[in-house]
Amino acid sequence: MHLILKKFTYLTNILINFEGTRNILALAGDSIPSVDYAKRIADALGVSLDYLVSDNDKEDVLDNDAVKRIKEIQGLPDSEKDKIYSVVDALIRDYKTKKAYT
Repeated sequence: MHLILKKFTYLTNILINFEGTRNILALAGDSIPSVDYAKRIADALGVSLDYLVSDNDKEDVLDNDAVKRIKEIQGLPDSEKDKIYSVVDALIRDYKTKKAYT
């Protein structure tokens, strides 16, 4: 919860710095922020714009750190990707096994 509060504070400061207090008050009401504002909000909270506007269950959304790592892996040669996938698969398998027996 502390991280969410920090991100909200950061978001509030971004909006105040860019557009002033009047727009913060408008966002708290029924007005809809522009795509630019919504993108800033998503960036400040560390989520995607789709996450903010989606009505789907939020538990299925990938976190930004995972997405960044996946993008990094995509740029590697296939031989390196295979090594990473093997290690990740083994770690997931071991975790599931451990969880099943505890």
